[in-house]
Amino acid sequence: DDIRLTVPPANDLVFKGNYYQTQRDTGTAQYYTRLPLSQAVLETIQFSANVENTGSAMQPNTKFTNGITTPAGFTQYTSNTLNTASGVTDSLIIANTFGFNDGVGMYSFSYATSSDSVDSNPNDNVLDTVTVEVTDSTYSRDRNAAGNFWYGAGSSFEIGPLFDVLDTVKATSVSIAVGENSVAGEAISIYIYDGSLTVPIASREFIILDSASIGSLVTYAIPEVLLLPGQYI
Repeated sequence: DDIRLTVPPANDLVFKGNYYQTQRDTGTAQYYTRLPLSQAVLETIQFSANVENTGSAMQPNTKFTNGITTPAGFTQYTSNTLNTASGVTDSLIIANTFGFNDGVGMYSFSYATSSDSVDSNPNDNVLDTVTVEVTDSTYSRDRNAAGNFWYGAGSSFEIGPLFDVLDTVKATSVSIAVGENSVAGEAISIYIYDGSLTVPIASREFIILDSASIGSLVTYAIPEVLLLPGQYI
């Protein structure tokens, strides 16, 4: 066998992960894609990140920044700073809290890390930009959301994301991304449950998929239902 020993660069920070903690929402790992304005104005977010020093030298004043673009303009938040030792992963927190206070439109978060040293591999110091749209009435939680799923004896599997509703709203439709492996002629049903997960509070059953639905985002009207503040699936 051939063995090769390599010396790591002196300065190499790696952005391992970014997180946001919502003030009122319970799904910290299931981020919003779209958020109704009535709910957005009630929400507050705090950002944090994990940064690893894969270099051989101490990285003085390691920090992470979040460039935030809203319908009103651009601002940048900066975390606390730490001297990150070689081989160590540190957690960094931005003290500023963020609110969706600039109306309907696109909000984007761009994450990066740096220290007082020149990084040998800056490409791994940034993460993909996260975008959230504040809308008039659409609520979507489909970024990294595995969903809350369950089944009962003798019944079909059911799967759906958890929605925290902070303001009384009326639900009128449900949009579903139909997978490319689905087949025209198959039937699906839509149910809305409250947090008890017992009897659906609204439903539309036995929708037959057509060929135009396969691989598409489709919207189905449901009987209107008033959702009081609480959890729904």
